[in-house]
Amino acid sequence: MIDVKKEHFALDRAHLEEAILNQASLYDLYASECARQQNKVDRLKNGLEYAEAQKKIDIRRNAEATGKKMTQDQVDCEVVVDEEIVAVKTELLDAEEYLAQLKVAVAAMVHKRDSIENEVRMVMSKVSMTNGDVSPETRYDAQVEAVDRATQASMLGK
Repeated sequence: MIDVKKEHFALDRAHLEEAILNQASLYDLYASECARQQNKVDRLKNGLEYAEAQKKIDIRRNAEATGKKMTQDQVDCEVVVDEEIVAVKTELLDAEEYLAQLKVAVAAMVHKRDSIENEVRMVMSKVSMTNGDVSPETRYDAQVEAVDRATQASMLGK
């Protein structure tokens, strides 16, 4: 289990190069942990299903041995309140919560990557404009305007 650290998702313009260098390894850290956690959740679900089935079998056998007749609702209620079942369900819920956090972390890493790319484009655009070796079509502002125009045109169905 890894700690999901907010500083892994922040983009510090003063340390852009460091962010670029660390991005892939941080993404791998969270994506790998997410995959492991998904596997754990799946295994816990299988274990819960097995434990519930086994508990139902035990309840039915004990009822038959004592001559007690039980409805399905009575069996289900006994399964729901069984301490072992409750413990497995609690563990599953905790695992699912951690999995959800990891999925959000992986998505945040994708957003951070996109932010890094945009920041680099913006810096390169400014450098090119300062050096005077940029055509008007490749300026960052011109690219943003072109995307805006294309988006508006597609929304209007043109």
